[in-house]
Amino acid sequence: MNYFTHAKPVFIKDKSCEMNYQAGFVCKFSAESGKKYSLVLSGATLYRVTLNGNFIHYGPARGPHGYMRCDEIELKPIVGENTLAIEVAGYYCPSFYTLKIPSFIQAELSADGECIAYTGRDFNGISITGLREQKVPRYSYQRAFTEVWYQDSPLAGWKNGDFDGEELEEIELRREYIERGFAIPKFNITPAAEFTRAGNYKPINSAELSLARYFNIDDTVKGYTYSDCPNDVIRATDSTFTADSSIDASKLNAGQFAEYKFPHISAGFIRTKINAVKPSTIYVVFAEQRLSNGNIHFGNGTKSVLNIIKYRLPTGIHELESFECYSFKYIGILVESGSIEDCEFTLREYCYPVKPLALKTGDEKLDILISAAYEGFRQNTVDCFMDCPGRERAGWLCDSFFTGKTSFLFTGSIDCEKYFLDNFRLNKENPLPLGLLPECYPSENLAYETIPQWTMWYIMELGGFEERGGDTAPFAQLVENTVNYFAGFENSDGLLEKLPFWNFVEWTRANNWVQDVNYPTNMLYCGMLRVAAKILSKPELNKKADKIRNEIVRQSFDGKLFRDHAIRNENGELIVQEDRSAICQHEAMFFDIIDANAPEYTEFTKTVIEKLGVNGDIKSLDVEVEPLDLFIGYAIRVETMMKLGYYKQNLEEIKTLYAPMAVETGTFWETLAGSESRNHGFASFIAYVILECLRKLRK
Repeated sequence: MNYFTHAKPVFIKDKSCEMNYQAGFVCKFSAESGKKYSLVLSGATLYRVTLNGNFIHYGPARGPHGYMRCDEIELKPIVGENTLAIEVAGYYCPSFYTLKIPSFIQAELSADGECIAYTGRDFNGISITGLREQKVPRYSYQRAFTEVWYQDSPLAGWKNGDFDGEELEEIELRREYIERGFAIPKFNITPAAEFTRAGNYKPINSAELSLARYFNIDDTVKGYTYSDCPNDVIRATDSTFTADSSIDASKLNAGQFAEYKFPHISAGFIRTKINAVKPSTIYVVFAEQRLSNGNIHFGNGTKSVLNIIKYRLPTGIHELESFECYSFKYIGILVESGSIEDCEFTLREYCYPVKPLALKTGDEKLDILISAAYEGFRQNTVDCFMDCPGRERAGWLCDSFFTGKTSFLFTGSIDCEKYFLDNFRLNKENPLPLGLLPECYPSENLAYETIPQWTMWYIMELGGFEERGGDTAPFAQLVENTVNYFAGFENSDGLLEKLPFWNFVEWTRANNWVQDVNYPTNMLYCGMLRVAAKILSKPELNKKADKIRNEIVRQSFDGKLFRDHAIRNENGELIVQEDRSAICQHEAMFFDIIDANAPEYTEFTKTVIEKLGVNGDIKSLDVEVEPLDLFIGYAIRVETMMKLGYYKQNLEEIKTLYAPMAVETGTFWETLAGSESRNHGFASFIAYVILECLRKLRK
């Protein structure tokens, strides 16, 4: 489809392939009463649109290699002259969140369907790297760059358009334009954060400080090295914090801080309203959790995210807004120099336009859980199914298998899932072997890496998508390629052996037992083959799955439990190891490796149901079994419990496991420890499970 009649993709001349290059584009136009105005645009890497200084839109929606998704938004200009400004962050670096493609903007403004302005003629462009520092650390290994802003720069007022435009060039894209697909996000502004404490802070000035993964720069993971960056935001914020109730948080001086919190973890753009009494340098820090000493856990060089934004401010009142989206509950301000007054934090949400939450179960805990699932879904579904809206914002497979179960519940449509699945299908630049998919997408492959199990989970999700009313016919060739790929790793027993790349089962010791023959992986393979048999109308794949199922039982089941893996010794013999994980037992049931109602599995089923759940006594078993974690062990368990008809027990276990998270953060976490992401989208499927269990109990 031709989305543009006149507009050209343009950028500042010779700058489209520089990392972290910020540019602004302004068009002034006159609007008449009674006409309908619209804007069609696409660009890279990310852009923010304002009209007469007011926020309008943020995009684009991510698409696969070889394509650009286009936004179509309605404008409501004032009668008379208007100023349309588009701010473009051209990252031009690989990440799990965005693609490494030349920076550009392409925009076309129409009145009653007639083009009146477009890039290549009516938009002036200006470099604003003097406003946003170009050479900064990556925000995380998985995402591009953190933010350092010089609001005292003369460029701070660029959006009014009063500048001489710089030379622009047309960018050769060689990409097809496709629809946005995902609905336009919601950009609601939350109430102000609640003040919690103020005090003094003092930099530690450590001789050695872990630089985590922000500076793990190589030929694949592009970025700026520590010595490249003029702002040492890491050491500047690596401090001791001492609360002092005598400090008035509304008036902070150099060396002082103030902290605030929101009711629950939210995702969006950080809005900071502040009065700089004199020229000041401040740091806005934020996080999803607190440390044991009470400080905000914002990273500063020791963890996997750099939750720090630096602002250099001239005297005056400022209304600041982060360019990037973040996930957090706690937020604070550190004053390095100068003096500030009347700090206020709000959040502009960046969330999917879900249906209003009107579900009430009559059980307070279950209602809290559904609310947390609702938050997790809408924050992690903007232009794909994301794992988390903070550290990565990546469209991970396997996560999406579970998120897809909730999509229809909260949106009334399977469109989200369709466009997510399409991204993998349409990808024109997959560097992996034919039949193997990226572990997350749209993204760049940072280390020629993937998780082969995640490709199998993609096929599993296609099966669920079809059950939810989706058309899987366009995916048939992809499924065929995947079946052929994995067939190449079948050993003489018909089992997958020595799969390449990063093999993953779940976040437990089960990940240490993935070679040479991993039985949970082969259980998943059985499930994948059965879905492929249906999509491809190939019943012979069911027969293959039956053979694999029988071989798994013969090798892995010891009469009481399944063992996780077998290793081939120096004589070429396959020796089953004695390692056992709870997820292995659950996947044996989830993928129908055994019939839970068969007499020979009575004790096994009893053990799984009574011993391996959150309320079970796993240590009472006569062998060591690695317990479950949230991703993906407990997700498999709650699905299995529902499948077996243990609805009441399932609901009680769900409340025991998930309610503490929902109460603490209003979201669900990646792991039980909660040390990393506390806002993970896959767990939103809990709402679907709760309602399905209640429905079954009421029959």
